[in-house]
Amino acid sequence: QLHAGHAAQVGVQSALLSAQGFRGPLSILEGEQGFFAALCPGADARDVLFASDGWLIHETSLKPYPACRHAHPAIDAALMADDTGGKVVVETYADALKFCDRPDPETVIDAKFSLQHSVAVALSGRAPGLDDFDDDTVARFAPTRARVRVRQGERFERAYPAHYGASVTIGGETWVAEDALGDPERSMSAADVREKARALMAHGGVSEPDEMIEAVMSGELAEISRMLSA
Repeated sequence: QLHAGHAAQVGVQSALLSAQGFRGPLSILEGEQGFFAALCPGADARDVLFASDGWLIHETSLKPYPACRHAHPAIDAALMADDTGGKVVVETYADALKFCDRPDPETVIDAKFSLQHSVAVALSGRAPGLDDFDDDTVARFAPTRARVRVRQGERFERAYPAHYGASVTIGGETWVAEDALGDPERSMSAADVREKARALMAHGGVSEPDEMIEAVMSGELAEISRMLSA
């Protein structure tokens, strides 16, 4: 996932440069030679440059599970479900089906974009983790995955994209997630965010994940820079 790592790298670099007094153009989006003029001429800058009561970064979403975001509400619903066996019906919005209707994933990326696989793992009673999308795990959950059927649910399609929702039905009982965990409507706790960061850092080979987390949370840019260059 180079794109996600690159975004994080640029974010850290920007913070370090800003702390050292580096400045950029004030009108990078709407300026005469800005982003809009270069890539989307005719765009109305007012659509994104509006007044806000606080930092808009608090309106962004965090992903608790290492799967496609479109699979997350179905995962949330499956984690609430009581798997009594038999057919599993997942209802969600159309875009989730477009990207994630993959009943027989053949690669790690296929598995991460598979509603069927993500729900199968969640029905085992735990949230999908970083090791739940390799070949062995995909093979192990094949019997459960074969029980999962996915279809569009009109209530979720009407609510999307303001709300990412899904339901899971087993044996006539239905569990619903109106919003995905990690969205502003269902934000992750500080402890959840720390644990997600710790898991990612450990998986990526960071030798001191707890120290890195504390440095980030306290804004110790010099310490972050030291750890990144170590």
